[in-house]
Amino acid sequence: MKTKLMVLSAALFAIAGSLAADAPATRQPRPKGAEWFSRARFGMFIHWGPYSLKGVEASWPLLRGAVPRDEYEALPRRFDPTKFDPRSIARLAKRAGMKYVVFTSKHHDGFAMFDTKLSDYSIMRTPYGRDICRMIADACRAEGLPVGFYFSLPDWHHPDYMTAPSNRKPGPGLLPEELAPTRWERYVGFMHGQVRELCTNYGKLDVLWFDLGGSHTAEQWKSEQLHEMVRRLQPHILINNRGGADFGDFITPEQHVPGGRQGGPWETCMTINRTWAYNPRDQRFKSVDELLTVLAGTASGGGNLLLNVGPMPTGEIQPEFVERLEAISDWLRVNGLSIYGTRAGPRKLCADQRITVTDRRLFVHIIAPPEDGKLRLRGLVNSVVDAHLLSTGQLLSVSRMDDDVAIDLSPINQPLKHEVVVIRFRHSLDASIAIKPGPDGVITLLARDAMCHGKRVRYQDKYDDIGAWTVAGEWVGWKARVTREADYDVIISQGAPRGQGGAYALAVGSHVLSHTVKETGSWTNYEDVLLGTVHLAPGVYDVSARPREIKDVALMNVKYLKLVSK
Repeated sequence: MKTKLMVLSAALFAIAGSLAADAPATRQPRPKGAEWFSRARFGMFIHWGPYSLKGVEASWPLLRGAVPRDEYEALPRRFDPTKFDPRSIARLAKRAGMKYVVFTSKHHDGFAMFDTKLSDYSIMRTPYGRDICRMIADACRAEGLPVGFYFSLPDWHHPDYMTAPSNRKPGPGLLPEELAPTRWERYVGFMHGQVRELCTNYGKLDVLWFDLGGSHTAEQWKSEQLHEMVRRLQPHILINNRGGADFGDFITPEQHVPGGRQGGPWETCMTINRTWAYNPRDQRFKSVDELLTVLAGTASGGGNLLLNVGPMPTGEIQPEFVERLEAISDWLRVNGLSIYGTRAGPRKLCADQRITVTDRRLFVHIIAPPEDGKLRLRGLVNSVVDAHLLSTGQLLSVSRMDDDVAIDLSPINQPLKHEVVVIRFRHSLDASIAIKPGPDGVITLLARDAMCHGKRVRYQDKYDDIGAWTVAGEWVGWKARVTREADYDVIISQGAPRGQGGAYALAVGSHVLSHTVKETGSWTNYEDVLLGTVHLAPGVYDVSARPREIKDVALMNVKYLKLVSK
C-alpha cells in the first residue's frame, strides 16, 4: 500500500501546478493601492536559473529523470551570466508596453536567485556571486515598473522535503504518514523563513507569485500564517492564488485564456514558445498575430497577460523574444488605449471579435475581419455618437436596426486584423449587455455569459459549464431582455452526481423559484429541469441562481438557463 501511495502521490504532484492554476482565490478586500494591477493588463514573467546552461525546462527534468540529479545540481558551479544587464531587461519590458515584472526567486528545484541566509544552494555560491533578485528589483523600480517575485513552496533540494533521505529523486514531498513531524516542521519553518527574507530585504514588493501550493494542504503549509506574515511585512502586496489556500487576490490560469467571465481579478501566464526556461531546441514560437490575439483576449475578459521570457545562460534575452516584444510595442503605441485601464467587454455583442470598454467607449478588436466589410454588434441598445478607427482616427459610417448596430469597414485601406474600432456613446455603457430572445423567441442564458460572484464558483472552459460551486454564499447572474409580454417557463440544464446537490433559489427579477438539485449521475450529465413559470412584461431582468443549501461537496454544474414563452 505504501508503494502505491507513493506512485499515486507522485502523479498528483506532477499535475498539482495545473490544478492550482485554475483554483479560484478568495475575494478578500484588495490591498490599498491595488488598482494598478487591473489597469496594467500586461506584464513580464521571467524564468531564469542555472538550468538555462542545460537548455532545459526549469526543475521538471529532475522529476522526469531527463537530467540526473548530480548533473543538474552541479550547474550552479559554472553559472556566470557575465552579460546580464537587469536595466536593459527592465527597459525592454517597459518599451514593450509591459506594466510590471515578476521574477522567479526560487523554482521547485530549490535554487535561490537571491541572497538567502538559510541555504547554501543559491546564486551567492556561484561564480557570478551577485544577488540577481536585488538587481532585478532595483532595475524595475528605476524604470518605474512594479516588481514581484515568484516563489515555489516545494523545494526538491531540501533534505526535509524529500521522500526519504536516501532517495534524492524528487517526489511529491513527504506524505504525512511517512513523515517524522519534526522534519516537516523544520521544512515549513525554512520555507516561511525564505519568504520572510524576500519580504524584508528587497524593499516594497508589488506581487508575490506562489506556485505548487496544491501539492500539500493549507494546514500542512501553514498557509494562513504564511499569508498573514506576508501582508504584515508588505501591506500593499498582491498575492496570487497558488499559496496553498484561498487567501489570494487574483487567479492565475496558465497557458490559456478563460472563455467565461471571471468574478474577480485574474492573470493568464503564458510562454512565447512552449517552455518557460531558455530552450534553444524549442523553436515553436507564437507569432505576433497569436500574441496580440491573446493580449486582446485577456483584456476583453478583464484579465492581465503575464508573458514569459527565459533569458539565455549569458543573461541576455534571445532575439526571437525581443522581436516579438518590439512588435507588440509598436501595436500598443497606437492601440494601447484599448487595453490599459479598460474593463471586460460584453462578448455577446460580437462573438468573432474581442471587446473592451471604458465609461463611454467600446473598443472592438478585429480578430476575424468580416467578409462583407460590415462589423455587426447585436443587442447594443446605447445611443451611438460615432465610430472611428483607433490607429488613424478615420470616421466610420454607423447604421442601426432595432438593437443591432452595423459599422461599415469597407473604406479602410489597411489590413483589418488587429485594428481597433472605437464606438462612443452619449451615456455610460453597461458592460453586462442584456441577452435577448433568439429567432425562436427563447432567451438562452449560457454558462459562458454568466457573471460568477465568489471565490470558487466559475465558468469551466473544459466543460463549457458553471462548476466548482462549493460555497453557499456564492452566486451567478445574467441580464435578460424580454421583448414580449407572456408567461415564461424557466428551465435549467444541470448535472450532479448521486449524493451531491442541495437547494437553491432562481430569481428572475422579483420572481423567485425555489428548487432542489436533481441528481443526474455525474457533474456533466446535464438534464433540463423545469423550475416553474413566471409572467414577464417587456424589459431587462436580472436573473440569478443562489444556493440555499449544499448537500455535500458542491451544488451542481450548470450548462444554461432558458426562458421559454408560452
